[in-house]
Amino acid sequence: MRVLLLVVLCLQAIIVYGQSNNAILLNQQTIINVNNKQLITRRSYDIQINNRFGDVEAEISIPYSKLISVSKIEAYICNSLGQVVRKLKSTDISSRSYIQGFSLYEDCFVKEFTLRHNTYPYTLHYSYQESQNNFIDIDNWTPVIKSDIPTLQASLSLTAPKNYKIHTLAHNIEFHKSDTLESAIQYIWRASYKCPYENEIFAPKTETVFPNVIVVPDVFYYEKEGSNSSWQKFGNWQYSLIENIGELPDFEKAKVNQLLEGKNDPKQKVIALYHYLQDETRYVNVTIGTGGLKPYSASYVASNKYGDCKALSNYFRSLLHYVGIHSFYTKVYAGDKINKTYLNFPSQQFNHIIICVPLPKDTCWLDCTSDGPFNYLGTFTQNRKAFIIDKNKSRFVNTPALTKTDVLETRTINVSQTPQNTLLAHFRINLKGNAFEKLSYFNQSVSENEKAIAIRLNYVQPNFELLNFTVLKAHRDSTYIGLEYNAKNSTLIQNIGNEQIITVIPFDLPQFPKQQNRRLDLQFDYPIFKIDTFYYQLPPKCKPHQLTTNQHIQAEFGEYSLKSETINNKIIVTKSIFIKQGSYSAEKYIAFYKFINEIINIDKNCFIATTKLNL
Repeated sequence: MRVLLLVVLCLQAIIVYGQSNNAILLNQQTIINVNNKQLITRRSYDIQINNRFGDVEAEISIPYSKLISVSKIEAYICNSLGQVVRKLKSTDISSRSYIQGFSLYEDCFVKEFTLRHNTYPYTLHYSYQESQNNFIDIDNWTPVIKSDIPTLQASLSLTAPKNYKIHTLAHNIEFHKSDTLESAIQYIWRASYKCPYENEIFAPKTETVFPNVIVVPDVFYYEKEGSNSSWQKFGNWQYSLIENIGELPDFEKAKVNQLLEGKNDPKQKVIALYHYLQDETRYVNVTIGTGGLKPYSASYVASNKYGDCKALSNYFRSLLHYVGIHSFYTKVYAGDKINKTYLNFPSQQFNHIIICVPLPKDTCWLDCTSDGPFNYLGTFTQNRKAFIIDKNKSRFVNTPALTKTDVLETRTINVSQTPQNTLLAHFRINLKGNAFEKLSYFNQSVSENEKAIAIRLNYVQPNFELLNFTVLKAHRDSTYIGLEYNAKNSTLIQNIGNEQIITVIPFDLPQFPKQQNRRLDLQFDYPIFKIDTFYYQLPPKCKPHQLTTNQHIQAEFGEYSLKSETINNKIIVTKSIFIKQGSYSAEKYIAFYKFINEIINIDKNCFIATTKLNL
């Protein structure tokens, strides 16, 4: 029957989708049973591979850990007629660390195998079973293997005792029902994903449009008993995991006493301890224990000088507690894009730990895995819902959002001309926000040769030849970084008779495609703000003939301005662009494209015309 179903689905996929997709997920089934505090999950996949580009989907990785065991792995390949042509052997399966080379102690692993055929299309079927005795959630079901691969049909089935209470959160689900059996309740969800999404610039995570069901138990046991029935109860469970692991060894207390000798201001104490943390410890992923939710003790970090975000945060909180400064262990979802937090669905929705320090005149936010400035969260954790862990008072707050001035990128460009009509340019760039973080990484973490390559690729204006550069940073807690470089260019000057046309260097802006049918919303997680000041030293015996027209554009999304003038034989062109932080519906993309395209056209056609004097 299963092979017959595969044949039917395969024919349906060929008729409906042809060969336009490299692969198709024909069917995905997840069957879950909860009984006697044990969670058994069976997952199966039927993937049609249409061509050699789809063969990558026949490379299978199945995650497991010390908390989640995997067994009963089965796989086989059917040809286009539904005939089984190859079966998986146990010797075809290998195991490795999931984060090999990045973790000191590892309890996250994958079982891997590859099963391919040399005639297309073919269908790969594989299935496996997961078993857990300690779990905080039941499943986070998303029957999509990649955003550009359709799913024809999928189902999630959960069977649990009648008195077993669950909470669910579903998105883009086509069907849901529950049936009462003799001594259990069965829940069924069905879904498909037939219109794959391509990546679109400045869009939310594509996962937001996938079918998804999150199922969590009302009461769980995970190291200790906890509950998802309210954020207060969830917070108390997390608090119980960190309650008695903050004691520092005597040698560490002595170091802290010496470090803070003569310091009375609370903020100066926090700064000194944060610098001590950065200088004396290093980030190492340590995922043994309670599945990455219980940190190693403060004494462990003090002795070994390493830890993950949980361990380093707990250690730093302990340092502050020792000197009488209160702080909070805080959970947040970190990443390049802001992820939505479902405030009406208490559950584990976080992937990072930071520290909140409420001081009398300020609240400091500290990422204990960062080598960056004090009290700077940056693009990784700015403007998020953060869950402060506090006994009986856990609560959500917002991390500080990067403002317009926090992300300002300025360029001062002084340009002169050689007798051979080559432009010599001196660039003085001051970077904040994401650009600051990026250049700081290159400056601190790569070799000089790699740094030079990175600067050529990321910061030197196209068609310019880099002559030399210098990276400038004020101090360890500065939230900006400078870059100076000299470069030359011979393509920005055009001679037309007695006139000379010099193109003003344009902004470095992302490429926004023209889209009539954008499907995803626009999402700017923080503002974009750039200011360029272009100085052109007039050559001898030249005078300005025509300057670009002053411009100002203002729209819902932001604004742009352009101004030019002549002062003391120098032509000065000042430009600025500002795009607001915020989310905009996909329907507004056409208006946004009109706004940004008008700016780009003005910017790339900005020029200076000079005339040679006949003396």
